[in-house]
Amino acid sequence: NFDRTHMFVSSHVWELPFGQGKRYLKTGPASYILGGWQVNGILRAVSGAPVNVVADAGPCNCPGNGNYANVIGPVQYIGNTGPGQFWFDTSAFRAPAPNSFGNAGRNVVRGPGFTNYDFSVFRNFKFKERYEVEFRTELYNLTNTPHWNNPQGNVNSGQFGQITSAFGEREVQFALRFLF
Repeated sequence: NFDRTHMFVSSHVWELPFGQGKRYLKTGPASYILGGWQVNGILRAVSGAPVNVVADAGPCNCPGNGNYANVIGPVQYIGNTGPGQFWFDTSAFRAPAPNSFGNAGRNVVRGPGFTNYDFSVFRNFKFKERYEVEFRTELYNLTNTPHWNNPQGNVNSGQFGQITSAFGEREVQFALRFLF
């Protein structure tokens, strides 16, 4: 159930062309201020994860096992998120009759995909020839875009077809490394 049909990942690293050993401002105070900077990023665009549409196992007289729902129509995506909003048309499913199994297969619905951009800035300070201090600022999910979880997949739930939670809030991290 961790299948992601489509995944695009692109990364970049850009060292500013200033400072000792670079193209511009090789010496002087401007070299010290503008040299040693690096900008990095990772862009990810991912399609939605699969969702199993299930029903309570009690009516099928199969304790300890799951039961799939019955599919009674085509699955249509509405695309709404949040409590009371539906990701897909729930009228396409219903609970199976008592003592029977549902006809839905695995992963008949897909949850929402997401796009994420992680960004970082590094600054290297060189001391003598052998020593270096690296200061890092890293921002995960720079745009603080919500990444919605999958919708509730149990036809017996009051929240069936609804997405009520998200993950991946922005995180900021600072680090200082001493290299020798």
